[in-house]
Amino acid sequence: MKPRSFNCSPMLAGLKAACPFTFPGVFLAQGEHVDKQGLACSNRAKLLEELEPCAKALAPSGISLRVLTWRSCGALVYVYRPAMLERWIANPHAARPFDSLAAYDAPGPQEQAACQARYAALA
Repeated sequence: MKPRSFNCSPMLAGLKAACPFTFPGVFLAQGEHVDKQGLACSNRAKLLEELEPCAKALAPSGISLRVLTWRSCGALVYVYRPAMLERWIANPHAARPFDSLAAYDAPGPQEQAACQARYAALA
């Protein structure tokens, strides 16, 4: 299967502050797959090794990347423009994303708290 290069096209074009994508593979062994722990550790190390030169090449363009989480089906990689993301987060409308949902079926307090905690972790 040919790798898809359009995963982060809007972010690379400067249209979005960030794009997450899943890099397929076994990066976490859980439950019945505990015997694959060595493979998962090896895959994590290999992916980090491969991402390092990419991160260095993209840094002069103001682009960063980081692995957000490891999964048994892939790694969630976050490609982002820190400066653009900071400007977006500083926007008062972005800082309170649930205020605009009042007229809709907004998430409950627990869902809001969970989203805000993840949102803060990215800041």
